[in-house]
Amino acid sequence: MLVLLVGGVSLLEPNFLNAASLRTLAEQFPLIFMLALGQMTVILLGRIDLSNAAVASFAAIVMAKWIPDFGVVGVLAVLAITTLIGVAHGWLHVRAQTASFMITLGGLGVWSGLALFVSEGRSFGVDPGFASRLFDRTFGIPNAAIFAIAIAAFYAYALDNTKFGRRLYAVGNGQRAASMSGVHAERVVIAGFALSGFFSGLAGLVLISWLEIASPTTANALLLPAIAAVILGGTAITGGVGGVGRTLVGALMIAVLRVGLDVAGIETSIQPIIFGILAVISVATTIDRARLPVIK
Repeated sequence: MLVLLVGGVSLLEPNFLNAASLRTLAEQFPLIFMLALGQMTVILLGRIDLSNAAVASFAAIVMAKWIPDFGVVGVLAVLAITTLIGVAHGWLHVRAQTASFMITLGGLGVWSGLALFVSEGRSFGVDPGFASRLFDRTFGIPNAAIFAIAIAAFYAYALDNTKFGRRLYAVGNGQRAASMSGVHAERVVIAGFALSGFFSGLAGLVLISWLEIASPTTANALLLPAIAAVILGGTAITGGVGGVGRTLVGALMIAVLRVGLDVAGIETSIQPIIFGILAVISVATTIDRARLPVIK
């Protein structure tokens, strides 16, 4: 599908494969991929996180305000905060026994509002010397893309070779069975949401490094593309099936589509419609209905 998408966009717009477009693709991919990795983690658990793009915007604003005074320490502090935000979402979900989409929908409102409050509705410039380091190039490849691939490799290894990874898949495949096998399912779910928060923080870092500016709503439009990347990559919305490699391919597909739409001159206002349709089609064609006797 990725190869067909690249070929199709290239036929419609031959300039797609020029150096400028490929450079733009390499710059856009890490941001979508970081959000998609967080979303993939909770989807593997059979849940969903509707707040992770808003958390990324909030993280970008706070980083932009703290970096001048605290530098790297400010970045680490924000990553800790976004991880705790994920912990709070997961804890509320398992303790209140409330659907994850409802908890994170509320979180979307809370963190979007806090981003506006903290920023006072304004955008903030970021120190170019600090921010540009992630988007310096090594052999022509943006460091942010190399950074994203390195994180993906480590996370893929962890999911395949650690107890946490095996338990995450077990809970996604059947939480009751996993609990009866001795897995503390609630802790695994909370840890999954914590990772979603952590990856949202990383997305905020990539965002300000790329744009050298932070806005309270900059990342919000990436919620649907991130979900579409996970589902297009082959992670089942019902949980238990998928992984980092599939999400990598899905994120590349979404990045190619975003750049292709820009190169082809499709208006920005039309693009969310396309990603919304893609998300619906992806779920409708990949959902495992055998595990859901009643769709509701």
